[in-house]
Amino acid sequence: MLVRLWIEDFAIVDRLDVTFGGGLNVLTGETGAGKSILLDALNTVLGERADVALVRSGAPGLRVCAEFEAPSSPEVREAAHELGADTTESLILDRSISAAGRSTCRVNGRPANVSMVRRLGEALVDLHGQHEHQSLLRVATHLEYLDAYGADAIGSLRAGFAARYAEWTALRDQRERLLVSERERRQRADLLRFQVQEIESAQVSADEETELLARRDRLAHAERLQQAATAAHAALTGDEATPGAEADLGRAAAQLRAVCAHDPSLQEWAVALEQALIQVEEAARAIADYRDRLEFDPEGLDACEARLRRLADLRRKYGDSLADVIAFGESAAEELRQIENADEARGEIESRIEELRERMAADAAELSAARECAARRLEAAVVANLNALGMAHADFRVAVEQVGDPEGLPGATGPLAFGPTGTDRVQFLISNTPGEPPRPLARIASGGEISRTMLALKCAAACVDQVPVVVFDEVDAGLGGRAAQAVGEHLLRLAERCQVICVTHSPLIAAVAHTHLSIEKTETEGRASVRVRVLSPAGRVSELERMLGGTGDRAAAEHARELAKRGAALRR
Repeated sequence: MLVRLWIEDFAIVDRLDVTFGGGLNVLTGETGAGKSILLDALNTVLGERADVALVRSGAPGLRVCAEFEAPSSPEVREAAHELGADTTESLILDRSISAAGRSTCRVNGRPANVSMVRRLGEALVDLHGQHEHQSLLRVATHLEYLDAYGADAIGSLRAGFAARYAEWTALRDQRERLLVSERERRQRADLLRFQVQEIESAQVSADEETELLARRDRLAHAERLQQAATAAHAALTGDEATPGAEADLGRAAAQLRAVCAHDPSLQEWAVALEQALIQVEEAARAIADYRDRLEFDPEGLDACEARLRRLADLRRKYGDSLADVIAFGESAAEELRQIENADEARGEIESRIEELRERMAADAAELSAARECAARRLEAAVVANLNALGMAHADFRVAVEQVGDPEGLPGATGPLAFGPTGTDRVQFLISNTPGEPPRPLARIASGGEISRTMLALKCAAACVDQVPVVVFDEVDAGLGGRAAQAVGEHLLRLAERCQVICVTHSPLIAAVAHTHLSIEKTETEGRASVRVRVLSPAGRVSELERMLGGTGDRAAAEHARELAKRGAALRR
């Protein structure tokens, strides 16, 4: 819902702060009072083309801010997320245009480009009149309107077709990857074959490099290791000239054992020395065994260095670690198998693609039939509404058509172009003149007729649109009496589902609004300005009296009071 519109130095507006309510809002005022300026300002902040001519004379630039309630529709949330806006709070669109023509846009204080703001604006506001924010004039939206209208019959069919289309697209892409040139396939296979052979012939294990580094260190320092082992063994065992640790421990244990009878507490230490002697003897034997097994192998060292260089070369080519090298080899081997079996895989994919094409063709035909049924129902509902809205000769048509494509899906008339929504192209057509064939909506000359057509469509297709704000300009153009009354009632119905803002000259429409805003042009020191007031019940009666053309006339005043009373009853 549009909560507030703030305008500065826009056309004849110096400063204006307008607050809107829920339901139906009407804007009324004398011709030339500035009603269209509010819509122009809204259109500008929604991302339409900037026009420096809109900058108030003498001002450095204009600024328009629009505040909307926190969005609930998926379309608005998606567009807001693209701009980095928080969708849990209100959305504030802010646009400035300098007198030099420089345009600046922000959404919730974050800079944004105009095209992204325009996309957000199209999701927030549907504006019908002499403006570009008219979803009805964008043919691309017509299929969405029809599918939403016939959701019960169309929804599951469309979802099923879209799922098969996605699978078909994935298979087609996979087939294209397989259909590379034979030369490229051979070149790729040769490269993969070399890589796999190089890795497999190396017989790499993930922990081999750690073991090689340790062995290289032992071989490179074999002489020093032998010297240390020999010296340690001599210190433990001794020789004829110098007793070792074994002899010293043996004598110490014997001395204590000899006097234990005189002091039993020495028994503990004698046992400890005997155990230490056992450990020293075991250590001496182990060191001697190590010394005797120690390698002096220059050729083994060279082989170790060569193996480490080969492993480093493999890591340089295929990964940061030997585990990565092994994984690369496995992946390359799998890709090689796929290339070597490409013909078989391609045959399976071709078979699956053809099967999907046949199923999609059947689904598309069923989907088209459902759309044709929904189209006839929508036509009848819209024509009934148009007749009630004063377009007695209107002929509304929903054209569901297909386009031929040699590469398309099989159809009754030949191959048909298709996409994720099926084979159908949908366009709304209308004729307002008896005997004239229906034509595209964009060719309707009258903004009022476009607005009434949109009102008729939105009221007929209650479930179609999630746009939270709908704006109508000229919806009552050329209408009076019963037709204007019907327009007001249709607007009120539409306002049950979304916020409606309507510029009107009809007191019959103004009387039913939930919020009535009066626009007045004033003049101060020779400069025009615009003022907007939210009317009280009494103020509404006075404005309705003015719109009836009888200010001060007793009959007009009574008529205005009756209209206000009737409008209040309809709003309940």
